[in-house]
Amino acid sequence: MVNLFGTNEQRELLKGIYGFEFPEDFWIFLNFYEEIKGTPNEKTLEDFDGLGIYPTGPFDVLSGKFDGKELKLPIPHHMRFRMDPPEFHTILLGRDDGLHFGYWVDDIREGNICIAGYYNNDAFGIDYYGTNLFEFIRYELETMVSAYVEESEYQDEEDIRYTKKVLRKLTGLRNILMKYGTGDRKLKGEEYCICYAEGDIRPCMAPTWEGMGIVVPKVTFQSWEEKYFDGYLKPSAYG
Repeated sequence: MVNLFGTNEQRELLKGIYGFEFPEDFWIFLNFYEEIKGTPNEKTLEDFDGLGIYPTGPFDVLSGKFDGKELKLPIPHHMRFRMDPPEFHTILLGRDDGLHFGYWVDDIREGNICIAGYYNNDAFGIDYYGTNLFEFIRYELETMVSAYVEESEYQDEEDIRYTKKVLRKLTGLRNILMKYGTGDRKLKGEEYCICYAEGDIRPCMAPTWEGMGIVVPKVTFQSWEEKYFDGYLKPSAYG
């Protein structure tokens, strides 16, 4: 397995643009994505696209999309949605209603980063999707596997043949994915989803209006009175 991404030059490029060091799972994911793009894995790339997840943002930077172009806005703003908090940095797009996923950076100094996502065009609330890209993508894959297996119980022979074809493709994608991340997780489909539904718990010190909570060392956190929080922050209450 030859790693094409993650050179010092590439790391410094993204750090200079985004203001923080991208975690190691990002660079490993780039090499995974490069493998499924290459012959004879072009069909596997189509299977990955079938998950409804599309790389953007820093992936575009490294592909040279912005090279030599005069931009009216800084590069990070080109994939910034109107409701994105400052901590949120888009790296993947979903299919519908402004769904997008990204790194949620709690503390750039400590490297406290996780995966988060939300629907920009729907009711606002940001969800936690795991500690790294591979946990997130593996869970999405196994969720799809579980759904197809459940549907097959009510299908006719023609639909079952199609479902089996899809499941074979997802198996191939899983096999490649596990070489790069989540290789120690042997469960599949519904069993996987049940086992890893909760993921790692974020050590939040207090709730926040968007749902992600505040993650800081306990010794540095000064709590506010409960009356100042009703699901939405009231900035004037802290003056």
